[in-house]
Amino acid sequence: MPRWTLDLSTSKTTSTLRDLAPTDLVRHLAGTTAALLVLIAGLLLSACNQAPDATPSPETVDSGSTPETMGPNPCEAKQTWAAGFQSDGCLLVDGNPPPITPIYWPDVCTPTSSAGWTPTQSSFDQLSWRSFLNANWPALPDGQPDTSQSLGTEVNGVYSSTVWEGYKSVEDLYATGAESLTRDDYTKPSALPAACDPAGPRVLTMTSKVHGDAIRAVLSQSDDAALSGIDQAFRGPLYPQGPEPLMPVFYEIRINEVEFDAIVTAQAQSKSPDELNCAGKYQDPTCIPFTFPLESTEVKAAWKVLSSDEISSDRFFYQELQVVDPATESCSVQPMGLVGMHIARKVSHSISGDDNGRQNSWAWATFEHNDNVPPVGGAEAGSTYSFFNANCTPAVDAATCAAVTAPNDDPAYQCCENLYRFAGGTVPSHPTPDQVTRIDDSPPLTQACNAVYNPLDKGVFDSYSLVVTQWPKLSDGPYPATVTPTHARNSVIETYFTQWSGGVQVNASSCMGCHSGSSAVDMSYLFLNNVGK
Repeated sequence: MPRWTLDLSTSKTTSTLRDLAPTDLVRHLAGTTAALLVLIAGLLLSACNQAPDATPSPETVDSGSTPETMGPNPCEAKQTWAAGFQSDGCLLVDGNPPPITPIYWPDVCTPTSSAGWTPTQSSFDQLSWRSFLNANWPALPDGQPDTSQSLGTEVNGVYSSTVWEGYKSVEDLYATGAESLTRDDYTKPSALPAACDPAGPRVLTMTSKVHGDAIRAVLSQSDDAALSGIDQAFRGPLYPQGPEPLMPVFYEIRINEVEFDAIVTAQAQSKSPDELNCAGKYQDPTCIPFTFPLESTEVKAAWKVLSSDEISSDRFFYQELQVVDPATESCSVQPMGLVGMHIARKVSHSISGDDNGRQNSWAWATFEHNDNVPPVGGAEAGSTYSFFNANCTPAVDAATCAAVTAPNDDPAYQCCENLYRFAGGTVPSHPTPDQVTRIDDSPPLTQACNAVYNPLDKGVFDSYSLVVTQWPKLSDGPYPATVTPTHARNSVIETYFTQWSGGVQVNASSCMGCHSGSSAVDMSYLFLNNVGK
């Protein structure tokens, strides 16, 4: 597969060929039963919405320093993809800002260290920004970056499809006949809902972090196919500010070719989490738990319908996409603007010496549009936000909102911040906008990295920022290791993972903490759909 490297003397990109990472062969033991589904859902809800504890704050763990050091550095001098970058910051070694190129970074590293290395928050934030640039670069038909185009610019009034939009939709892993998928199916088009036009643009059909059928089984008995397009993970839909009739935020999850190949080679799409995890019997000599290879990548994107003013503002990357209206089940083409994005990549940062055979872990980056919500501390004068109304009525106080039991769609509470209002698995008869806020600032080193990348010319992607990169600390404990920063929340993807404590709303979301659940497979919930198999 072609990768992109950078010649710092000319600041031009050149193509090199590099073999894909080998896929582990796995063996599997017995599956589980459908009766576990509701129990697992309860455990997941508990794991994903825990109260803050005494874990050090992001500020105290921000440097990422540990007494341990890693093995061989994955970006020694022979590697050109990270050449010239600082080891503990987001600038180049000479102090200049980094170039805006589609360079592909396959790993996290510390460029100036060779014998051993200890990554820092900056190391992971640098990888996050490089991943964001590569993933959002205009793509050629073969999915590789088109270097004849610039990042985030329109061609004849249209934004080109990006690299990540060519990744495989996870819906395809559970479509009819998915048990016979092969590696050749990666580039084949996805099946469409009956109401949508086969000749039209791609369709947003999935929004929850688990497949529509599984989330509906947990949240309700509804079999409304449109509902799989509007629910957040284990929560209900999110509605932006705007005039009626409101359309919810839509989501999609896509995986790159490395991850897809690993899944279909092992036929993991047909196996349960219990089977893929050896039913927890990690010490059994026959156990080889399913493990994603290095460079496996999952992208989750959040989209909202744009107004004509938002389109003309040139502040939103948008595509004309087909969406299924959850109220009418009709399919229509809408201008869908990107408002949030997770990029999770498997890297060679080992998380523990006792991690059940999984010697590598993930870097979990999350980005948002700058106009989503106000910064911590309140709305800026004269600013408008996609998910917050400074003049929201009826007015409510914190004590009132703290006492509300969610989900609650009573109009009296519609201005309560981050309130889970509309129950999952249902379509609100009269949806009103949600009032969303950011709970805490990005870690200081992430803010410093944003200060480097935000001023660079990225076209329409100037309007997007890194919220945080969450990553695992080295640990002597069992899998999974402690992650840092402690909390990570994307306001339009984990909107409702907050809690009230002492009259103040606090962040209760941890991407990697949630994905460390017992039914996760190598920190992925893609296989939760197979709980009953």
